[in-house]
Amino acid sequence: TKNIIIDELKKKLDTEIGIANLYYTSFSTLELDSVYVNGQQGERILMADRISAGVDLLALLQGRVIITSAWLSDFEVHLAKQDSISPLNIQFIVDAFKPKDDKPKGKKLEFVVNSLNISNGRFFYDVEDKPLKESTFDANHIRVSDLQAKLSLKSLASDSLNIQVKKISLKEKSGLEISNLVFRLITQEKKVSVRGFKLDLPSSYLELNRCEIDLTPTSDTARILDYATLDCIIAKSSFAPKDIAAFTPALQYFKDEVTLQGHISGSVDNLQVENLTLDYRQRMHLVANAEVKDVRNRDKMYIIGNIDDLTVSSDEIESLINNLSKTKKSLPPGLRKLGTVSFEGDVSGYLSPVSYTPLTLPTIDAA
Repeated sequence: TKNIIIDELKKKLDTEIGIANLYYTSFSTLELDSVYVNGQQGERILMADRISAGVDLLALLQGRVIITSAWLSDFEVHLAKQDSISPLNIQFIVDAFKPKDDKPKGKKLEFVVNSLNISNGRFFYDVEDKPLKESTFDANHIRVSDLQAKLSLKSLASDSLNIQVKKISLKEKSGLEISNLVFRLITQEKKVSVRGFKLDLPSSYLELNRCEIDLTPTSDTARILDYATLDCIIAKSSFAPKDIAAFTPALQYFKDEVTLQGHISGSVDNLQVENLTLDYRQRMHLVANAEVKDVRNRDKMYIIGNIDDLTVSSDEIESLINNLSKTKKSLPPGLRKLGTVSFEGDVSGYLSPVSYTPLTLPTIDAA
C-alpha cells in the first residue's frame, strides 16, 4: 500500500516524496509517519511527523486513492517565490491536481477531502529577493507557529467554493496572535460571500454581520483590487489597538479597549464608511460617515467626512495620548480645564503632511 501511494504521487507530481511508515489505525483510517515532499529545486516543501486520512478501501484495492478526511499534525510548510511576479514553489502541485475537462482514462489518484484538521503546524513564506523587516509584520517573510485549524470542505469546484472554517489559531513572529477565527466562505463564479465571521485576538473581538465581495467587473486577475467591490457590515465589536501593533508599532502601548461598529462599502480606492460608531472609555463617543479615496497611495489618500457627534473629555484625551506613548504624560492645565468638548461638522483633507486641506471647525461648546 505504501509503495502504491508513493509511486502514484511521484508520477503525478514528478518530485521526491518520502513516507517512513504507513499503517491502518482502524478499518478505514490510514496513518503516515515522517512524511516529506520536495520542491522541483530539491528544497523541502512539506515535512510532517504524522498525517492521517480516511481512505476508501474499495477504491484503494482498485489502485486508486480517495481521501475523504485528513488530519495533519506536527508539520512544517515552506512556501517561496523568487520575486513578486514568480510562481510559488508549489505551483507544480497546484497544476497537477487542477481539475481538467478531459480527464484521462485510468486515472489512479483522486482526492476528495471533506474535512481537514490541523494541529501544531508551522508555516513559512518568503519572497526571496525582498529584504527582511524587523519588529513589524513582513508580508514578504511570514513565520507562523502554533497553527491549529479545523475546516469543513463542502465544495471545491473550479467555479464555486463552500468552506466552513470552524477554527484557526496561530502566532506570527511579528507578535500578531489570532486566538480564534471562524467563518464560512462561499463563492459563486466571481462573487464571494463571507458568513459568520468572528475573530478573537488576545484582547479583541471582531464580528461581521455581512461581508460580500464582487469580482465581476474584471476578468484580469492581476487588477482585481482595481475593480473589486466590497460590502461589509461590522457588528458591535471590542478592539484593543495593541493587538495589531505588528502592523502599526505605534499602537503597542494602546491597551485600552475601543468599541466600534459600522458599514463599509465600495471599491478599494473609493471606500464609503457609513454609521461608524466608536466609543472609548466612559466619555468619548464618535458617530461619523466618510468617503476615503486612493487608499493604496498614502500621498494621495483623501478623506471627506461628516461627524454627526464627537464628545470627548480631557481625561479621555490624556488617556489616548498615554496609550500612544511608553512614558506617562499629562495634559497642560489649560487643556485639562476644557472638561468635556462636543463637536459636529465636516472634515476633509489629505493624510500626507505635504499637501492637505485645512479643517473647518464649527463653534466648540465646552462644559
